[in-house]
Amino acid sequence: MRTALLLILSAVLFASIVVLADAAVGIVRRLRGIDEEAVTRRLSAAALARLQERGPVDVLLSRDEKGKTWRQYVPFAKFVERLILQSATKMTAPQLMSIAAVIGIVVTVLVIGFAPVYLAIFAIPIGLICGMGPVILRLMQMRARRVAQFEEQLPEAIDLVVRSLKVGHPLSGAIGVIGREMTPPISTEFAIASEQASYGKPIPLALMEMQGRTPVRDLGYLVIAVQIQEESGGNLVESLGKLSSVIRDRFRMFRKAKAITAEGRISATLLSIFPFVIGVGLLIVKPNYYSQVMDYPLFRPLVVMTVFLLAVNIVAMRILTKLKM
Repeated sequence: MRTALLLILSAVLFASIVVLADAAVGIVRRLRGIDEEAVTRRLSAAALARLQERGPVDVLLSRDEKGKTWRQYVPFAKFVERLILQSATKMTAPQLMSIAAVIGIVVTVLVIGFAPVYLAIFAIPIGLICGMGPVILRLMQMRARRVAQFEEQLPEAIDLVVRSLKVGHPLSGAIGVIGREMTPPISTEFAIASEQASYGKPIPLALMEMQGRTPVRDLGYLVIAVQIQEESGGNLVESLGKLSSVIRDRFRMFRKAKAITAEGRISATLLSIFPFVIGVGLLIVKPNYYSQVMDYPLFRPLVVMTVFLLAVNIVAMRILTKLKM
């Protein structure tokens, strides 16, 4: 009876937290004027209009969208799907969800079975965090590594497009050259864009879909340059050449700033791990150091608060010392 009641309370609490968190994120993003689809709508307006003039397209796509309508009611579902797409993981969403579910169920059972009542109420939220947390962190790590590799390759890819255009290749052919000549991940993405263009999809729209799969800011500038050239004309070779130079200069400045601030970042890391080193050192030197005060009524709350503040310190240090291009 106690277990069932704890599960019910934990489920209700979990649902309330998720709904409130999703609503809070939406309100904050709306107040800050963040609209992830605004740029896509502006850039793809002309391309989408041309596609609509060709009549009904891709019945399978419309069926797929209808089959996904239920996901709009699941909090953070779009975030997880986008993360899976951008990380280019070989595992499917059901496989990742199965791994997270197994870990979450095991943690939930352990919390209900062994934790005190005031912690067992949070069994499902704790299980969800312990299950989804490692999966999401791993996907974010894979996405960050892939984006960094793509950013490093992008100036060279733009130069390759410029050289191909100078010798008389069409833009679709220049994009295909990147897919054949360069290495992943950029070759894979441009090969997909080249295939889409060969089947009739407008090149700006294919590049915008590539940006959705690879969230690189500089790729957006490439999309804008191609879109402007297609709609208004202009010297695309000159525009892309300047874009390549700007990207390289920015990388050079970023690496210089990273080298200058290396001492500060190392100091932040040492300050973050120093309390843990001291705690372990005290346990090694004097094992009964903490046992003398364990009977103190506020010992456990103080330990929890200390761990929480140390975690906040690590996050704050990470944010303060992180450089953004």
